[in-house]
Amino acid sequence: MNFDMWAGNVFLSQKRTSSISAIIDFERSFFGDPLAAFVSALFIYDDVEKETDFIAGYNEVSKRPLILTYGDREKIILYEMLLYLRSYCETR
Repeated sequence: MNFDMWAGNVFLSQKRTSSISAIIDFERSFFGDPLAAFVSALFIYDDVEKETDFIAGYNEVSKRPLILTYGDREKIILYEMLLYLRSYCETR
């Protein structure tokens, strides 16, 4: 899911025909914790741990069961705070 879709975030491949080869967002990209991706799911779900389809999809892609520890939940809350702070700053 990408909530910042504009021409600057789309790479095109121009071989015989044009096609999308990548979608990026450098503003919010960082090499880091996969748990940060859970914050985007908060736009759709109140609690991703209660969303069985979300968890099943995550488990299928990651090839391992999702087990969140207390520390993982704390990190997700911090990533959520970071998202809200960025959103607040962007609208001021």
